[in-house]
Formats: sequence, C-alpha cells, structure tokens
Amino acid sequence: MPSEANAALTAAAPPSRLPPAGRRYALAVLGVATALAVAWLLRAWLGTSVFSPFLAAVVLAAWYGGRGPGLLASALSVPAIDYFLLEPHLSVVITPDGVVKLGVFALSGLLASALSDRLHHARWRAEEAAADARSMAAALHGQAAELQQQAAALQEQATELERQAEEAQGVALELEAQVAESEQLRQELAMTAEESRTSGARLSTILETMTEAVVLVNADGVITFHNAAAVRVLGLTEAPMVGQPADRAPYRLMRADGTPLPEEERPLGRVLRSGTPVQGEEMLLERADGRAVVRVSAVLVRGSGAAEGVVATFEDVTEAREAQAARRANEERFRATFEQAAVGIAHVALDGRWLRVNERLCRILGYGRDELLGMTYQQVTHPDDLAADVEMARRVEAGELSTYTLEKRYLRRDGSPVWISLTVSLAQPAQGEAPYFISVVEDIQARRAAEAAQRESEERFRTLADTAPVLVWMAGPDGGREFFNKPWIDFTGRRADEEAGTAWAAGVHPDDRRRCRAVYGSSIAARRPFRMEYRLRRADGEHRWILDTGVPRFLPDGAFAGFVGSAIDITERREGEEQLRFLADAGSILASSLDYERTLQQVVRLAVPVLADYCVLDLVDGGTVRRVAAAHADPALEATVQRLLAYPPSPDGTGPVAGVLRSARPSLVNGITPELLDRTAQSPEHRAVLDELGPTAYMAVPLLAAGHVLGSLLFVTTGSGRGYDEMELARAEEVARRAALAIENARLYEASVEANRAKADFLAVMSHELRTPLNAILGYTDLFLLGIPAPLPAAVLPQMERVKGAARHLLGMIDEVLTFARLEAGQEEVHLEPGVRCAELVEEAVALVEPLALERSLRFAARCEDPELALDTDPRRVRQILVNLLGNAIKFTDRGSVSLTVRREGEQVAFEVADTGIGIEPGHLARIFDPFWQVEQSRSRRHDGSGLGLAVARQLARLMGGDVAARSEPGAGSAFTLRLPLSLAEPPPAAGPALPA
Repeated sequence: MPSEANAALTAAAPPSRLPPAGRRYALAVLGVATALAVAWLLRAWLGTSVFSPFLAAVVLAAWYGGRGPGLLASALSVPAIDYFLLEPHLSVVITPDGVVKLGVFALSGLLASALSDRLHHARWRAEEAAADARSMAAALHGQAAELQQQAAALQEQATELERQAEEAQGVALELEAQVAESEQLRQELAMTAEESRTSGARLSTILETMTEAVVLVNADGVITFHNAAAVRVLGLTEAPMVGQPADRAPYRLMRADGTPLPEEERPLGRVLRSGTPVQGEEMLLERADGRAVVRVSAVLVRGSGAAEGVVATFEDVTEAREAQAARRANEERFRATFEQAAVGIAHVALDGRWLRVNERLCRILGYGRDELLGMTYQQVTHPDDLAADVEMARRVEAGELSTYTLEKRYLRRDGSPVWISLTVSLAQPAQGEAPYFISVVEDIQARRAAEAAQRESEERFRTLADTAPVLVWMAGPDGGREFFNKPWIDFTGRRADEEAGTAWAAGVHPDDRRRCRAVYGSSIAARRPFRMEYRLRRADGEHRWILDTGVPRFLPDGAFAGFVGSAIDITERREGEEQLRFLADAGSILASSLDYERTLQQVVRLAVPVLADYCVLDLVDGGTVRRVAAAHADPALEATVQRLLAYPPSPDGTGPVAGVLRSARPSLVNGITPELLDRTAQSPEHRAVLDELGPTAYMAVPLLAAGHVLGSLLFVTTGSGRGYDEMELARAEEVARRAALAIENARLYEASVEANRAKADFLAVMSHELRTPLNAILGYTDLFLLGIPAPLPAAVLPQMERVKGAARHLLGMIDEVLTFARLEAGQEEVHLEPGVRCAELVEEAVALVEPLALERSLRFAARCEDPELALDTDPRRVRQILVNLLGNAIKFTDRGSVSLTVRREGEQVAFEVADTGIGIEPGHLARIFDPFWQVEQSRSRRHDGSGLGLAVARQLARLMGGDVAARSEPGAGSAFTLRLPLSLAEPPPAAGPALPA
C-alpha cells in the first residue's frame, strides 16, 4: 500500500501551462520581425535607441513562451540588428563598437530569457509540490481508514494480536517516513517560492532601469505595475499608482495635432478590446509640467488562453522631434543663406557643370538661373585665366590642396569681362552622392579699379607728405617703419634707410624708450590708434618733446596694411602745460582746506621744481614777519633750505623780500650778485646758508588781499642755469593771488565761526527769555480752558484756543531757530540709542499730527512694513524730523491724503512722507532745504512758517549719518524721504557751520 501511494504521488505532477510550442516560437519570430520593421522605419529618430524594440520583443517572447522562445528572439535579433541597423547598413561587417553593443544586447536577452524560464520553472515546481501534497493527503486519508479496519479486525480476532501489532509497527514507521518526506517537500516548496521572488526582483530591476516607461494593466483596466521611468515620462506621482484604474492616471493622451483622443482610440483599452498590439504610435502627452511627444507600444498578455492584461511602453521622443524640427530649420536657414548671400555661391560638378547657383552669382554673370545651369564654368571663364583655374581645380580634386583662392575674369552674358575673387573647396557629400566643388565668387571689379586709383593716390600722398609741416611716417603690418617724409629726415639728420624698421627708436630718449615701444607694440598688435608723447633727438643733439599719432591702415578687403602717423614738436606746449598744471594743482590745494598755513606749505612744496629750485613763504602777522615754509627740489639740500626758517626778513630790512613787503610790488632778478647776498644776509651764519644754496635768480611776489600785504613768496633758481621772464613772473603772481585769497577766506571763515558762536549764545539766552513768558501763557491758558479760577463764557473759549495755538506756534518757531543756531555753531549733538523700533517712532509722531489731518478732513495712513525693524539712532531727533515732514505735508494739502511708510532699503531705513498737495515747481525743488527760504515768498502767502523746518531736518539727518531727499510734481503732491543707516560704525561728529559749495 505505501509503495502504491508513493507511485501515485510521483505521477501526479501537473501538466505545463505554456501554450503550444508552435505558437510560442511563432510569436518570438513575429516579435523580432515587428521590432525590425519598427526600428527600420524609425531609425532616423531612434538614434542610439535602435535596440529598444528588439529588447521589448525578447522580453515579451520570454514572458509568453519561456526560455526557448526568448533565446530564439535574442538569436534572431543580433544578426537583424547588425545587418539592417548598424553602420554600414545591409552588411555583415561588425565594427568594434558594434561588437560591444551587440554583446550587451545579447547578454540582456539571455538574462531576460533566463529570468523568464526561472519564473516558469518556479511556477511549475510550486504546482507539482501542491499536487504532491494533495496526493499525500489522500494517501494518508486512505491509510487512516485502513488502520480503522485493522483495529476492528483486532477486536474480532484476538488471537492474531501479535501479528497485527507487528504490522501496525511497520505501518507507523512508514507513516514517519512519509511525514519526513512531506516536510522535505514543504522545504522545497519554500525554496521554490524564494527563487520565484528572486527572479521577480531581477526582472523588476531590469524594468526599473529601462529609460522607457513600462505600465502593466490587468483585464479590468487596473494598473498592476509601473517602473520608475513612468514617474518621469508620464508624470505619475511618486506614490505608486498600482491598484488604481488606468483612466485615473494624471496624464492625458492626445492626437499629434493636440485634439483629445477619444475613448475608443486609447491604446490600453484598444488592445484589451481587440487584442491587436499597438506598435510605436506617436501621441501627444499632456501632464502636470507640460506636454511631451511619446511613442506608445502595447501588447496583450495572455495566460491559460485568456487575456490577463496589457503591457505598454511609453518612450519620450520630445527631444528627437525637437532635434528633427531644428534640422529642418537649419536646412531652411542654409537655403536662405545660400540664396541671400552677398557673394555668389555655386556647387560645381567635377567636370565643370553648374549644379546649383544662387541669385547673386546670376546677377554677377548676367545669366538666368536655368540658362547658367546648362553651362560649365569653363564657358564663362576668360580664356587668359582658364588654364590656371583648371589646374588649381585639378589639384584640389587630387587632394594636393584643400582649397584655393584665385582672382580671375568671368565673361558676362554681354561679353564684358568682370574681375572676381574665386574661392574653391571640395565637398564630400553623403554616401551615394558624387563629390562636387563649392565655389564662392566675390565681385571685385570695383576693388580692382580702386587699386589702380590707389596707386595714383600714393604718388600724390608722397608729394603731399614731403611738403607737409609735420613729421610723417608709415609702417607695415609688422610695425616696421617703411616711409619717412622729408621733414622727419631733416629733424633727425639721418637718412631714410638709417631710420627704417625699428632703427628710428634709437633717437628716442632712453627714459622714454621702453614706454614708447610698449605703446607702439600693443597698438600694432591690437590694430588700434595711438597717441603718445616722448622725447626725440633732434639733429643738433637736443631731445625735443613730440606728439606722435598713429592710425591703422586697412585695405579695401579689410586686410591690415600697417600704420600711418604724424608727429609734431610740442616742447613749448608741454612747458606751458606744466605751468598750467602747477597753477591748477596749487588752486586745488588752496581750496581743499581752511587751514591756510598747512595748505601754503603744500603749495611751496609743489612749486619746486616747476617754478624754482627752492621756494620760501613769509607771512605778515601784525607788525612782524614769520617765515612759515621752505622747500628744495634736491632732497640733499632740503635740510639746508629748512635752516632759512630761522631768518625771517625784517620789515625794515634791505633784502628783496623786505622791499616787496614794503612796496607791495613784485621783484625779478636774473644774476644774483655777492653784493645782493650781503644785503640780504642777517648774519654770517645766514650768509653761509645762502652760499651753500647758491642762488642765481629769483622772483619775489607779494600776497595781496584788498590792498593789504599778507606776505610774500620767494622763488629761487640755483645751479640749473635757468632764468626768469615776464611770463613766469605772471604765473608766480597768479599763485600768490590764489594763496592770498585762500588766506583771506580762511580768516573770514574764522571770523564767521566766531560770529556764529556769538549768535548761538545770543539766541540761547533770548530763547530762554522768550520761552519763560510763553510757557506762562500756555499754562494760564490751559487753566482758563479748564475753568480755573472760574468758568469762562462760551464765546471766549474759541479765542482762548487761538491764543493757545498761537503760543505753541511761536514756541515751535523758537525751538526751530534755536536748533538751527546750534547747528550753525557746531554745538548740536545727537545721542544714539541701540535698537530703536521704527514702529514706536511712527506711533509717537502720528499721535502728534493725526489730529491736524483729521481737522482738515484728510485721509491719514501710517505703515511700517516690518514691525520688528529697528535701528541705532537718536529717537528724539528722528521724531522731530518726522513731525516736521508730516506737519508740512498736512499744511500744504487741501484735500486727498497724507501717508507715512517705513521700509528697509539695504543697510538703511527709509521713512517716506507722501501727500497729494499742491506740489513744488522743479525750479524751487533745489532750494527748499535752504534756511529761511519758502516757496511762497510774498507777504500775502497762505501758509506761515519760519522757513527753517526743512533746513533743520536735513542737517539733523546728516548729523545722524543719513539725509532727507524730496521729489514732487506740481499739482500732484510731494514725497519727502528720510533715510538713516541701520547702525553707525562710529559716533557721528557734532554739527559744524554750513560751508558754501
């Protein structure tokens, strides 16, 4: 019995569920043929993706038919790809690159087939194990029934107890063996399931690494699988769509023209309904991030003869379509370039026939396009130029030349010759087309005529150059000078061949030679004009300053031909410029500071060596003379000239400076004698200093202001041999005039500072005296309004309010005047506080002015864009400025609105006060910050005020490191913006008196 049960279990293996072998292998062949057809038709767009259809065919064949059909599909795909799709087409030649690609494809096919076979094998083993388990259960059931019968027999036949016991023991052992075998089968079943999971994971990995989107839908239209590429291609959400109906996926397929795709044309439903596969249909895919062009393929998946679902692939071919469109656009641009080019372009057969010509070439030759295409280039070439052209074409065809350019003559349709520049190269077209010449033809008839005219012009140029009053030169493309006119030769005293090339640079002063070569070389290299000044040796040996100007020369065809230049002697001009530059620098120094003694010392330092070898400055102070500055051009004698500071001239002395101080007239002496030095020296030591300095000439000029002598400047030359003339004396007097003006301005400034300080002291006292009675008036007015000591009549209350308003107005004007006075005197200070919140400043300012706006029926708004915005500043001063700006806005706005906006601008905070008032004329806008200035200057103006509010606001803002700016449009309102830094690196200085610009 047990052996019969084991035999029954062995024979109970389930039959294979695979379709018939003929159908499976036929499907493999059909899949490969379909993939070949698709890849061949779409090879221009597939590019390097020609393997994709074949891989899909291998996967489907292995999935449907098992390992054999999968291997057959792989085996058929490799020669098909090599013969039809790899370069060269329709050939069995395999390149190294093709071997790699085919090897990778074959390995992929083998892997897919193996995985599919393992899946089928795992399924068969699972089915066999289940059948074995059922058979074993049936056998065990029969054995249990048999045991029951034996137990009954034992009760009936007690005599056979021992034999039956032995038989029962044997049956028990057999049952134990069967149980062990059942456990072994269970373990094999578990191993089979694990192998099935592993094979599924490998297939899943392949699908996940595919660039095409793969989606599996069951027979009910529900998505059972999609790979990672589906998220990117179809726009699926990152959360898996498995288990969701396919029609709920977040994408929409449309026709190529953008019209919606009807339900019956959707590929998944169509394949489910008809069973007909969809092969490479292109559709428009609309997803959340835009549209894309996809190629869709879908096949029906069958199991046990029934349709189980659809597997579909979606390939994003948007870039391929865009590249195709770009190629078409490039072709259109090429045609447009070919036809609209400014030169003639032609494709010429190797035998000389015109293959393609553009319109420009037809116009050059005077032939129609069809007429010219029936001719050869030999027919329109001038006989004298034909041999050279044919020989050059032969050399290009033979590979001896890659291209050639030739100037020759064509014969136009009317027989007239036309000069052209011909450039020819050999084109190597695509396989199957014959090579041809590409010819570019430029009409140079006008250029040839211009060259003849140029030769005549060159003769005229040479004549003009030799008669020009300037030094003229010409250089070639390498920078070497090739031509010098007669004035140049006369100036240098050298022959033209001695100056040629770079030899002319030998006459440049050694100190200027390197700079000159650098400027000249860089200009030659960059083909740009240049202007440079340098010293050139004249024929008598003196180096003279010249201004050399060069400009590049270009031929009519744009080729660089070199430089042409001219040079003029500017020695006298440079000396004059140095004097003017000295005067300008001296004026700038004198105007830079009100510390006149320090600036005068800088002027003395500047005067050497422009006007003197050494210079001395003396100032009259009361009845005495102070020698305050001295400077020498030679650093070795600087200490000696400084010893002159110990010998200021006496007002009653006999030296040149004393005479100038008494007469207030300049003095000029060329040739200082020992007698003059004796009269000047105040002691033997003084005379020794003068002898060491060795003066030879001097100019002494007075510093005059309003007819008063303020001092003198002494300019002295020593061993340089230089003398003075009236022109240099005039320059010295100009320096003295500017120095005297600087002294006078500095003294006036000091006087004004003292006056401002006295004014501030006076105003401080007066403000105290004025504020005391005003505070009393305000206090008693408040008491009267409160009914103390007795209630006032109702008719009196408005008058008391007017008294109170007038007193406050007067008190505000006194505060403005006092603040302005402190600012002018430099006594006003600000006290910075860290982290002052802008919102609090706005609230405090608004509380003071909002009632005024409501009284005038104006809309009032205040906004701080960042409630936590804070800055380091003086809150009292900021509040004063804001109240002033808001008060002005309300005062000059009859209707509309007033607003205050606070915002951050980089490292600053901007407080902008805007209104819809009368506005300010452009001519007045620049003066509104001047003290005591108002737009309404007439006595009958409607708006009162001192004219100090905006002046005080701007000076306070600048004292805190900021500023106040204004913009306005007459009739449309104004906007005043206070800008303050978020923080200051150092405390701001006290305000000083305003200086004129």
